[in-house]
Amino acid sequence: MLLAETLEWLAPMPGGAFMVDGTVGLGGHAAAFLDRFPDLTLLGIDVDAELLGLARSRLARFGDRARLAVGWCADVLAATDLGDDEDSSPGGAADADLRADGNPDLRTNGNADLRTNGNAD
Repeated sequence: MLLAETLEWLAPMPGGAFMVDGTVGLGGHAAAFLDRFPDLTLLGIDVDAELLGLARSRLARFGDRARLAVGWCADVLAATDLGDDEDSSPGGAADADLRADGNPDLRTNGNADLRTNGNAD
């Protein structure tokens, strides 16, 4: 939806920008940004693990420039607080940690199942 406009309006500054796509879905817009901006690194988040699996396949060619995590868009707030050791979020997770595989862990409950973000549904 409005891909050309999105690429224009959200164009990152040159020199190694970082972008968060809080609703990465199938990864179409993410792929377009990574294609157009070779210095861009992208964190894609989606609550739908099945869609995220399809996005992971689509974005695999970008290697470490595309990192994906199952979670809610609101979890981006925790990810933007990197480097701050103070626990300032209501859910108790102010920082996004990297899991052993190098991908961000955006669970608001560090003990929750990564596939469900602690939600039963």
